[in-house]
Amino acid sequence: MTPSSHEGGADPVAVFRERAHRVMRLARAITGAPAGLVVRVGAEPPLRVADGVEPEATAELRPHLAAAGASPDGVLLGEAPAPFRSVLAVALTAPADATSLPDVLAVLAPEPHRFTEAHRRLLLDLARLEREAAVPAVVSAQGAEAGERWHTLVAVHPEPILITVDGRIRYINPSGVRVYGASTAEELIGRSVFDFLPADAHPLFEERKAMLERGVPTPPLEHTLIGLDGQERIIEVFSVPVQYQGQAAAQTVIRDVTARRRTEEALRQTERTLFSISENLAEGIYRSTPEGELLYVNTAFARLFGYESPAQLIGQKVPDLYDEPARRQALLEIAAQQGQVRNEEVRLVRRDGSRFWGLLNFSMTQGADGRWYYDGAITDITGRREAQEALQESEERWRRLVENHPEPLHISADGQILYMNPAGLQMLGASSLSEVVGRSVFDLSDPAEYDRVRERLAALGRGQMTRPAELTLRRFDGTRRTVEVISVPVTYRGRPAVQTVFRDVTERREYEQSLIEAREMAEEMNRLKSSFLANMSHEIRTPLTAIIGFADILAAELPDESREFVHLIRSSGERLMHTLNSVLDLAQLEGRGLTLHPEPVNVAAEVEEVLGLFRQQARQRGLDLHLDAPAEPIWARLDRGALSRVLVNLVSNAVKFTHVGGVTVVVRRLPEALVIEVRDTGIGIDPRFADRIFEEFRQESSGLARGYEGNGLGLTITRRLVELMQGTIELESEKGVGSTFTVRFPVPLESGPEGAPGPPAEARPRRPRVLVVEDNPEVQKVLGYLLRDDYDADLASGTEEALARMAETTYDALLIDINLGEEQTGVDLMQRLRRQLAGAAVPMIACTAYAMPGDQEQFLQLGFDAYLQKPLTREMLVQTLEAVLGGPAA
Repeated sequence: MTPSSHEGGADPVAVFRERAHRVMRLARAITGAPAGLVVRVGAEPPLRVADGVEPEATAELRPHLAAAGASPDGVLLGEAPAPFRSVLAVALTAPADATSLPDVLAVLAPEPHRFTEAHRRLLLDLARLEREAAVPAVVSAQGAEAGERWHTLVAVHPEPILITVDGRIRYINPSGVRVYGASTAEELIGRSVFDFLPADAHPLFEERKAMLERGVPTPPLEHTLIGLDGQERIIEVFSVPVQYQGQAAAQTVIRDVTARRRTEEALRQTERTLFSISENLAEGIYRSTPEGELLYVNTAFARLFGYESPAQLIGQKVPDLYDEPARRQALLEIAAQQGQVRNEEVRLVRRDGSRFWGLLNFSMTQGADGRWYYDGAITDITGRREAQEALQESEERWRRLVENHPEPLHISADGQILYMNPAGLQMLGASSLSEVVGRSVFDLSDPAEYDRVRERLAALGRGQMTRPAELTLRRFDGTRRTVEVISVPVTYRGRPAVQTVFRDVTERREYEQSLIEAREMAEEMNRLKSSFLANMSHEIRTPLTAIIGFADILAAELPDESREFVHLIRSSGERLMHTLNSVLDLAQLEGRGLTLHPEPVNVAAEVEEVLGLFRQQARQRGLDLHLDAPAEPIWARLDRGALSRVLVNLVSNAVKFTHVGGVTVVVRRLPEALVIEVRDTGIGIDPRFADRIFEEFRQESSGLARGYEGNGLGLTITRRLVELMQGTIELESEKGVGSTFTVRFPVPLESGPEGAPGPPAEARPRRPRVLVVEDNPEVQKVLGYLLRDDYDADLASGTEEALARMAETTYDALLIDINLGEEQTGVDLMQRLRRQLAGAAVPMIACTAYAMPGDQEQFLQLGFDAYLQKPLTREMLVQTLEAVLGGPAA
């Protein structure tokens, strides 16, 4: 189109501008983007018709527009200089001669990749229509030939096009027939466009119809079309006012966007799904640029780093989140080589500066814009790392423990030995671990017991516990031993395994068998019981000796203000000693073998001391704990340990079964008896059960309905102890109100212990020398400290060391521990020394932590001069030495 091509005397430029404006409006309607027309690109300044195109953009656009002019069929340009990211330009006219330059239509958009191939085709069609002078006078009376060309062009146009007059269809091309669900155009000609619209769209189309009647093109509109075939399609329409066969009409171009919209909806649904998944993941999800800028994070990521929302992290730098930024650089180098990083543990920094461990996974991803990004996920593994470190520490402690454990132990998996401790190697007769690892447990078993071993391994493999069992162990030298095995399922170096502790019981079983054959099982059981009690006594009394002994030492060396604490240590140790004595004595109750040791006791003080044990527990439960007793002491001749056990049992029960109120202990001195009442406001006891409350293993709450802990022996033991002290115990109780236990003892004492210490014995002319034979290092230190002020003490850890010292030095007395932790006991050492000394009168004192009833008489009969029971005090030690040496030290 050139100015010379127009008829009449109208200004060619004005005619061009008028028609160009209409073309631009169509272009905007098609693309939804600003459009501009530039005429004679090479002119300075160019003749241009602008609509939304900034004038300063002309120079930037000139190369693109010139390219469009050089290609009359049109050109689609992608990236363009800012502020336009995409340009679509087509030539409107062909050159009139070799020197003319084309007129160019340019459509611009600020976002990249704005225009599609369909946009380009439509603009090219507009350009052709303009060149054919078919716009805007469509099939006008001015050009029948042009109208024919228009019909030919529109008939083959891929987009639906229709002409309407007063809202009724006057023309529709074949593409439009298909969109409207018809077979022929005749089915649609004359029908109103409103027949194909949903009811809610009618008002909007009335407005668009009014715009067209005013000569104003309508903007693109997307709506639902209901075709004759009943199908609903989503279409995009834009209309322009035209002349059709001499009438004011509207030309509408339709684009079927059903598939696209459904695809877009599916994409949006996918995006919503992916967003929902991302937001609900426990892992932190993110995307960052190679420069380390965060572009996206999910909520979990924000919370992981201590932020309230993801928006607070957008734009922040990823290296700032690393405890060691250099670590990230190393990971980026791995990603550059492999394209990804998997399961890397990194230390990260929260917003508040605290550190945590994260499991990092990320990969390099190319975006739609061609740039590379890092997409990754972070999982908080702080707990797992701490658990791993704790597990490693635990495994190390376990190894140290089992390496020094006196009992043989081995670890096996699938019946194959993985580890054995030194005690196990010694029992087996192996010189090194390599001789054992890899062997089958069946190599160590008797073939006759293979089935039992298989059954135990199968049960342990299922995670079941097995009972202790006796099996035969085959040693490397061919001998066989009877062992008692205890196996439990464990995890060893990350795999299921079995830990087995085995104890050589060959001699014990042979001895037991001989007793069974001799029908002396009862005596053997009694011995085992005594041995157990003695072992328990020894294992508790030995550390108590150190506790009470060091307390004595500290009492002598610490200033006055700290001695109260030392007194508490000693008092607690002595109370534990009394409790231990009570427990061991109670084991003799049924056999009537318990011997009580009555002494003057301040009963009120004993009650106050027992109440002190429960005051904190009572405060925590909101209970009052009260002693109702006269200000002056109330004395009675009772066994202190047994009385303490009675009081502890009664007060403990009262506190345990009281939820509101409190516990009161009343101590009264009557002419005929001493009365102790323990009153509580607890749950009370049902009268039907009160008669059985003192029976063994009886509890009102039992079975599945049991509401309180306990073994049901406390009150049974309490009654027996009271009766052994010539007393009685009674119960008065009301369900839901409370209980009162009343204990009565015989006539109390009028006063406390009488007598004063006599004059000191004559001092010896020099410091006596004492040899202490003791295998426990702590007890050695205690005894050395206790003796150092008055005696010269030498220490020996065992038999051979003691014999060596005796060969070098003459001692005034020997203090010998009975259990020296070796084959020979203190009794063996004493008897051996008696033989070597050939009757020399060197006093020897037995010192033991077994301290069972009757031990003193037994050791004195064996040849010892005196007997000391652990734990002991300095007073006990000095008094015993003075007794055997005939007086105090110099």
